[in-house]
Amino acid sequence: MKLSQINYLKEQMKTLPPDIDMVEQIRIIAQNAGIDMESAYQEMEMDDAYVDTHEDPGISLEGINLHSHVFYEILYICSGNIQYLIKTERYQIQPGDIIIVPPGVGHQPILTDLQNTPYRRYILWLSPLFMKAVMPLFPDYDFSKPRLLRTLGTKWAILKDKFHAGILEAEQKRPGWNAYVYGNTLELVTMLYRATVDKKSMQLKSEKPELLENILIFIESNLSENLSLDNTGKRFFVSRSTISNTFRKEMGISFYQYVTQRRLVGAKNKILENIPLETIAGEVGFSDYSSFYRAFKSEYGISPRQFKEQQREI
Repeated sequence: MKLSQINYLKEQMKTLPPDIDMVEQIRIIAQNAGIDMESAYQEMEMDDAYVDTHEDPGISLEGINLHSHVFYEILYICSGNIQYLIKTERYQIQPGDIIIVPPGVGHQPILTDLQNTPYRRYILWLSPLFMKAVMPLFPDYDFSKPRLLRTLGTKWAILKDKFHAGILEAEQKRPGWNAYVYGNTLELVTMLYRATVDKKSMQLKSEKPELLENILIFIESNLSENLSLDNTGKRFFVSRSTISNTFRKEMGISFYQYVTQRRLVGAKNKILENIPLETIAGEVGFSDYSSFYRAFKSEYGISPRQFKEQQREI
């Protein structure tokens, strides 16, 4: 899904009466527009060659699967009772938190209170082309590392206004709005850099490792192996039902669904490295190419080869 399609759905939402099933109506609108909501968050595309920014009011109320992007994603959390999974670590998130996710890094919000507190955030996407020009300005900063900042109650709370200013320009499209968004984004990135090197800033720490985190690390390190419930249970001296229930309760999905999603994130990164598709299947744990193809197409709405060709065109 591209940003232009997201904006189309947002405009259509404004026309809907308040007393209807919003989720179902959005699905109908998306279907009529040829938008696949099932893979909407899985295979996002940028409209602009450098920067895209928008506000997401929480169109999807059923959660978002583990996914990754080919661009940099920076989130400012406006509301939502959530935990956030980045690679194998979970973080308790609150309004005012900022999450910086580099390309290829698996991440997922774990929504715990969908009905009462919408997961609303400001979103900034930065293309590798934009970041290639920006990186030399910050030679001592590691842009490949995910980062989480807590701005509420600190001097960095002003970052919210910078996110919002860029979104307003992108929505209103006044003369020269692209230039404003690019300049505002560069200033925002500079402020984020200063916040991360500020010794007084509040960088979030992950939750204390528990059974789930240990299993996630195990999966991460053994993608090509036979990751069954039985084998994993023996590894951690717990029953298969304990693992199954832990994933259902903490992640909202099954153990096997998570393993498949993590394998697919790894597969996307290998595709970007130009590794042959047939080789990738075995390297990330699929029994053969056909099973890899089916899983990829089901999760992302496009085939592995289509994804590879899509990235060549960027």
